[in-house]
Amino acid sequence: PERAANLTNIAVILQEQNRFNEALEYLQEALNCNLHTFGPLDLRTAATYHAVAMAHVSVQHYREALEFEKQCYNIYKALLGDEDKLTIQSHTWLKDFTAKAVDKAVQTPASILTPTSKTPAVRSSFSTSRQSVPSQLRKTRNDVGRLNLKLAQAKDQN
Repeated sequence: PERAANLTNIAVILQEQNRFNEALEYLQEALNCNLHTFGPLDLRTAATYHAVAMAHVSVQHYREALEFEKQCYNIYKALLGDEDKLTIQSHTWLKDFTAKAVDKAVQTPASILTPTSKTPAVRSSFSTSRQSVPSQLRKTRNDVGRLNLKLAQAKDQN
């Protein structure tokens, strides 16, 4: 558990230094650790899937981000239900990543290089700028930490 948390913390630092590809490598390793330690149906694993998705967004890999966020969403939905705040946030991220992936797919190489492109911009309700990724990652980690504490307390009461 500590190894995955340390890898995630290193990734946050790398993202703050705009070293996004390196951060992605650390997050992938953290995900592997969480999958091995906690399994595929765990809130820590879900948070790491989300962190990997956000790292992909920071380098404009929206299809990959979508795939990782789908895993996160499925875990939240299974463990927390449709109405939980994290499940709803993840669903919103899925819509955002889908729109960005579609927008990127319809752009031609010429329009990507031309700042006055006629390609319509897809607007998002969330900022996915490179600077926001580490703060979103920290927020998600804090939310999951609170949920893990609640789950542990609920188990102790039963």
